[in-house]
Order: sequence, then structure tokens, then C-alpha cells
Amino acid sequence: MLHLLIPVESQSQKRQKPGFLEAGGRCWVLEDHSEAFRKGHPPSYHCVSYACGDQEVPHPLDPSRSISSLAIPVLEEAIRDADPDAIWIDAFCIPSQEPARSECLGLMGAVYSKAESVVVVLSDEFKSVLKEVKETGSISSATLSLLENERWINRAWTYQVSHGAGSRNVR
Repeated sequence: MLHLLIPVESQSQKRQKPGFLEAGGRCWVLEDHSEAFRKGHPPSYHCVSYACGDQEVPHPLDPSRSISSLAIPVLEEAIRDADPDAIWIDAFCIPSQEPARSECLGLMGAVYSKAESVVVVLSDEFKSVLKEVKETGSISSATLSLLENERWINRAWTYQVSHGAGSRNVR
């Protein structure tokens, strides 16, 4: 089960697709690439992984649902960072209805491992940790405690991202 956000350029493409969202200066639609995914030949895409916030906002593609208030901002950040041709992000790409939802959740490791990269959006507080590692090539015990408290690090998805991404680029 693989649904991806794909950019559309023309008005006619927008009219052919029910529902689109604007992010990163482009219009995006949700497309089903499940068959190509099952055959092992999905299009190139980037995954976006983030820790959901406590607040929710209306889902721009499905008014009957809500999403984390952080979903759109992290999508915008990932578009700026990776300039992707296709994006997988949970808030939009995991189906809401069963059994498709459970099927997709069961394939999370494969979804991450087949991605060109996994864009991880961390809190601003985490910048000091990344700076230290970049400058020193190591991490102090004091800074390690910051790492342990990073919201994304404490999520179960983190371990699927880390395991599923294998040797691929995790940003």
C-alpha cells in the first residue's frame, strides 16, 4: 500500500485529481502507487518523519478528518530541504479506512527502506546536538541527554525509520 503526494503543474491536472494541497510553492495531489510498490518498482520518493504535535487542524484533503498541526509545516520544510518529486508523509499517505490502514502500517519498514531518503524533522533545540556532532565528531554525555529527550527519538516510528532506511540517506 503506497500513496504518495505528487506535484501537479497545470490547471488541467488539478481538475483531473480530486483534492489537492498547496505546499512549498507547488500543488500536490495524492496518488496510489501500490501496484508499483508491490512489484518492487515504486517511483522515486522521499519519506518525511516527524513527531506529531498535541494540536490538530482540519485535514486539507479530507474535511472529515484532522491531522497534526505540525504536518503542513514539516511538509513545507521537507520540500525546501529535499525538493522531492514525490513525498510520503503519514498524515496524508496512510489511508484512514480499514483494512487499508492496517495494511499500510504493517508495511512501514518497507515504505521507509524503499525511499530515496528519509527527511527527519527535529526540534530547534536539537540543532545544538547536530552542531556538536558535526564539529567534534562525537557527542558529550550532557548532549546525549538532550538527544534522549528529543520528541522524535522517543517515538516508535523512529526505530522503523532507522531500521528501514538501512544505508540510505537519512537527513
